[in-house]
Amino acid sequence: MYVTIRALLALLAGALYPLAFAPIDLTGMVVVSLCGLLLLWEGRSAREAAWLGWLWGVAAFGIGTSWVHVAIHVYGNAPLWLSMLLTVGFVAILALYPALLGWCLQRFFTDRRAQRLAIIPLWVIGEYLRGHLFSGFPWMFAGYSQTDTVLKFIAPIAGVYGISLLLISLAVLAIMAGHEFVRERHPLWKTATFAMLFVALALPWWRWNTPVVTDQEDSVSVALVQANIEQSVRWQPERFEQTKNEYLALTEPLIGRADLVIWPEGAIPSFANYLNDYFQPLHDRALDNNTSLIFGMAVIDPDQRYYNSVIGMGHGRGRYDKRQLVPFGEYVPFEKLLRGLLAFFNLPMSGFTEGREASLLYTPKAAIAAAICYEIAYPELVRDNVASMQQQKGFLLTVSNDAWFGRSLGPAQHLQIARMRALENELALVRSTITGITAVTDQFGQIQSQLPPFDVGVLKTRVSLHTSSSLWQRFGLWPVAIICLLLLGVAGAVNRLKNHSKTPE
Repeated sequence: MYVTIRALLALLAGALYPLAFAPIDLTGMVVVSLCGLLLLWEGRSAREAAWLGWLWGVAAFGIGTSWVHVAIHVYGNAPLWLSMLLTVGFVAILALYPALLGWCLQRFFTDRRAQRLAIIPLWVIGEYLRGHLFSGFPWMFAGYSQTDTVLKFIAPIAGVYGISLLLISLAVLAIMAGHEFVRERHPLWKTATFAMLFVALALPWWRWNTPVVTDQEDSVSVALVQANIEQSVRWQPERFEQTKNEYLALTEPLIGRADLVIWPEGAIPSFANYLNDYFQPLHDRALDNNTSLIFGMAVIDPDQRYYNSVIGMGHGRGRYDKRQLVPFGEYVPFEKLLRGLLAFFNLPMSGFTEGREASLLYTPKAAIAAAICYEIAYPELVRDNVASMQQQKGFLLTVSNDAWFGRSLGPAQHLQIARMRALENELALVRSTITGITAVTDQFGQIQSQLPPFDVGVLKTRVSLHTSSSLWQRFGLWPVAIICLLLLGVAGAVNRLKNHSKTPE
């Protein structure tokens, strides 16, 4: 019975975790959830801690990444049973990370004080590994929950990992303060421990907004085209001409009235090379009217390799090829084995080649660092792309096709992740999508304007131009890595001293 209650509590604590993220935004729940997990781990064996960590992860990722089922079943055309099987397997694998974390904590750190020190770096290391192993899944890092709280100002210093480090530290502080509050009898210290507990739990709820100010001289006018073409009809041959005409009708009135017109990822389901007769008049007219065009399109090279790209036309220059491809969506691992086995593995254009360079796009006024769709979730990749700007003024651009997510949690989570990249690099963010959420933020990640999802429209606004000089841009992971190594070293020393003192002479 006791074991069952612990298992249920682990599931409950995990279910609270996704409530901290967009679109629900109960930001403080991230610390409440982490506190629950850490309390459940106290006094457990390594095996028990792994089991409880896995259950926590099943609930957290099962709810938070439920959009995976939508992408596979609704738009990937997989049978319901297969979609459920793949989604459950995906969640079960993600849950191995907190399971491994619990096991390591109890296996290598037997002293409780050492455990409280060690859990902080171990959590951050776990997020880092989850974002990199097997192409990575850098989604739902704890730090993403704080894009609208006072803790967001850590992002330009130490990135999302730094915020995660602080959040797990607050969870540890809350547990320590709670224990002391229960034990303490002296009124002064009891008040002090209660204050610590209150601060640790309340800080992630403290929302903080800054005024949006756009310098007219250091800005460009942009127009983001959201055609709202459902994923289920995008690839229908009879829909092709209609799609071209819809983008043309939305774009032509903008030429000469905006400095820059942007289309989302894969706007027209074809290769840009095959549509010269379509694009040439747009290109010529944009040149004549001092307008830059940036379009998300697939591109094929003479060797028949094709790329998911963003290309400049008119006064827009450059091309960026997506560097971080999505497994099974843009390329198929073990392709010879799986290709043709199921319809799901024969998605249109699921054989892309990854780009090799952090290329920039340019307009006469701005340098533009791009990230295509899922790439925006990789902090280091975006940092590398932004570094190519070399102190040129510009902004961060991400184009995406979030139609795959449907009306799930996915689009709001994706926008929240993109906002964190703006915070880290201190650059305004321009986000163009097919069905939403199309938005523009300032350099503090604060939404300046956006279009309603699943509407046809054009978002017209001005975007401030900045150089990226944040500490995150300069030093990347190093500050967080050094802190983690120091904490692990101290935790190891404390654990060793404690064990040594127990050894009979």
